[in-house]
Amino acid sequence: MNKLYKTSATIPQSIKDKAFYHPQERHSISISVTHLDGYKLPGIIDCHFHGAYGWDFSFGDPEKINAMLDKCLPEGLTGVIATLMISSEENTEKAIRDITEVIEKRTVPPFVHGIYLEGPFLASAKSHQHQREFLLSPDIELIKKWQDIAKGKIKIVTVAPELEGATDFIEEASQMGIICSIGHTQATWAQTKAAIKAGAKHVTHCFNAMNPLYHRDPGALGCILADKTLTLELISDSIHLAPETVAMIYSIHESDKIVLVSDSIAPRGMSDGKHDFYGTTLLKKDGKITYAASGAIAGGNSSLLTATVRTAKDAGTSWGSLGTAIWRTPSRILNLKSLETNVYFDKDFNWLATSLNNKTWFHK
Repeated sequence: MNKLYKTSATIPQSIKDKAFYHPQERHSISISVTHLDGYKLPGIIDCHFHGAYGWDFSFGDPEKINAMLDKCLPEGLTGVIATLMISSEENTEKAIRDITEVIEKRTVPPFVHGIYLEGPFLASAKSHQHQREFLLSPDIELIKKWQDIAKGKIKIVTVAPELEGATDFIEEASQMGIICSIGHTQATWAQTKAAIKAGAKHVTHCFNAMNPLYHRDPGALGCILADKTLTLELISDSIHLAPETVAMIYSIHESDKIVLVSDSIAPRGMSDGKHDFYGTTLLKKDGKITYAASGAIAGGNSSLLTATVRTAKDAGTSWGSLGTAIWRTPSRILNLKSLETNVYFDKDFNWLATSLNNKTWFHK
């Protein structure tokens, strides 16, 4: 791994000489504690991660996926859910096979903890960066086929509740152990409520790719905000959502119902300029990734660590709540076993090292 070192059994001197704060309680992390030399977290798990550094999980190729993940280690990332853009069935199945191989064989962080199908069961008008020619109606037999290819590794599927057959699909997929996530939707309140009753447990990047809240027709977003059972993804980069919006969500929802995500896409980590991905031209400029033609936001351009630090600063959210949203809650909803990782940062939240099983260290 470029400019990184791997050592065994020995704590790097840069870590040993510092007094690190390891939060034992859910809300015990405090960003205002200035006398400490740094911070220690059990991990950072990005539940909605497409790609970075010029590659994407949707493209497959285990070697290139591993190379991309290696570059994410200095971002403090210990795990991701491989999130797929929609594509042809053939391409999707190849990507699933290749990702499954990485899941089974990768031995260093960040690990891949499963597959997230962000489609193809999306509302056309809210499909955004996803290629509309590959949209499909909810199809449980297709998911069963893909889950067989994935050897049970598909963890989350996005479904627009208004699509024909959506509630039956959600009920059956939930019985398979798949988390059904509401997103990319123009659903009504009633349609969204029916999806929740059928078993939907999660929301794909809340606010984004859904109708805005309107007081005379609250729709999907109104139903989502009123519900207390769903976990909500927030792209917390102060670009997709205003900091005030993030602060509002934290004021009305328990912190263990919030999952911060990056929605990172392939151009992140590349040079500014135009890049051709996903069947279109994207522009990376001024900290954003947009569609070159329309200027609309295309996806995330921040690592989850960077976005989380920004949220603490811009939204005034406590580090205890944020720590829950980037590690504890992802671990819970994905039913992950003990990950045996720790991530170390200096007092400015610059990455210093990641340990695995307290035996192997990855550091600068």
